Amino acid sequence: MMGDFGRRKPVTEDWISGLPDDILCCILSFVTLKEAGRTSALSKRWENVWKFVTDLDFDAIPTLFEAETDEEYRISLKREMPKFVDWVHKVLASRNQTVALRKFRIRIHSDDSIGAELNKWLQFAFDKGVERLEVNLSWHGPCGFKTHYVFPSAIFAAAQRQRSWDCLKVMIMKRVAVSGDDLDFLLHNCKLLETLRVHWSSTLNALQVRGPSLAIRHLDVRHCSLNSLIVCNAYNLVSLKSGLPRQELVLNNVPRLVDTHICILSYYAKDLVRRLSCAFSTLEILVILMEAEMNKEYVGKFPQLPTLKQLRVRLFFRKDMKSLRGLTDLFRASPNLEQCIIDVLYLHRDEEVSVHGDSVEKANVENYPLRHLRVVEISGCCGRAVELQLVKYFLGNASSLEKIIVAPRRLHMVLTEEPLFQDKTRFDRMTKCWGRFSEQQLLRIMPPHVTLQILQHSEHHFLSGWIKS
Repeated sequence: MMGDFGRRKPVTEDWISGLPDDILCCILSFVTLKEAGRTSALSKRWENVWKFVTDLDFDAIPTLFEAETDEEYRISLKREMPKFVDWVHKVLASRNQTVALRKFRIRIHSDDSIGAELNKWLQFAFDKGVERLEVNLSWHGPCGFKTHYVFPSAIFAAAQRQRSWDCLKVMIMKRVAVSGDDLDFLLHNCKLLETLRVHWSSTLNALQVRGPSLAIRHLDVRHCSLNSLIVCNAYNLVSLKSGLPRQELVLNNVPRLVDTHICILSYYAKDLVRRLSCAFSTLEILVILMEAEMNKEYVGKFPQLPTLKQLRVRLFFRKDMKSLRGLTDLFRASPNLEQCIIDVLYLHRDEEVSVHGDSVEKANVENYPLRHLRVVEISGCCGRAVELQLVKYFLGNASSLEKIIVAPRRLHMVLTEEPLFQDKTRFDRMTKCWGRFSEQQLLRIMPPHVTLQILQHSEHHFLSGWIKS
């Protein structure tokens, strides 16, 4: 017989509701905005707590993307967008107006009808002293400059009277038509602005980032129609991400820059490297899109990268390329490299995918010691001989190598290529070739001290070096 000692009394007291408001708001910050709103029905104590949250995240895309066809998407858009707009307005009106705003994020379909509403929401965010502002305008269709919404420069005039941008630390805009003058205003008037990210802007043609007083630490300007990017005397800049190879990219006096993303093609390599050489001596992370084979006159010209620890390369091959001169020259300049991540891209359509079909000229492969390299990741593989050559290069030159990860071309990428892999028979043939390549070739040459991890098509693996924008 169990005595009183063995019985547990039911707990009837609500300890959570007794916590202070600021702690309850902190708890609500870990759930979605809609879930936070639903807590108002729990009890009288919770009725108004959600109105004090400092993070507002409005996302219309998950509901819209449940549609499987274009027609379903259009129907869903017509039905859901008015509901979404009404919901945002109700939340902003119900929120406690005395509470400052830490984060405001809006992700919504981009079309001509939403501009006036977006202007109101941005004005609200600035008026509340927002610290992190994100406007992400998605759209249903192929990638491109579909930027219906023009950033309202008039907001600056209203904000200037109240200095309501003084708290802004992070600004993210995707598919928003913004000008260089708009960004210049933000950089020089938002004294705390440390992160500026602009993607897919069709109106951003030129940008200058100048001045030692700028707080900017992370600058990301990609997929824009940018012709000129000049960064000068930006003493606090740590990370720079830029895209187009033809743009005029100039770096001068950026002593703290340690992470940069650039694109180098043969036609522009010599001039681009010359203009960026002053920034290379401090880099720790370099992300680069480049050709596997560079012109002979370029080889040996890449400046030294003595502090580089991580190298991420999107390496592409044209049909007539038989050399790794571009890549090996990077290795020559990076003696202290610890991690190398390579995404292989093929710009030609061979009749057959074979490990015997496209060998790299061994005479054009220069060997440079990579004594500190420990981890290598190679993605985009489909069983070509050049991939085997890459693995052999690392095995022969990286004395401290611990692990090699290889992954095939991702399935969703393969099935969308035209016309290479539309045929299921062709895809099956490539899969079998990958299996033979990984089992017969890679395993056979792998030394005991190196761990080989082979990923399969079904894993849909994204290697650690590539982050979706």
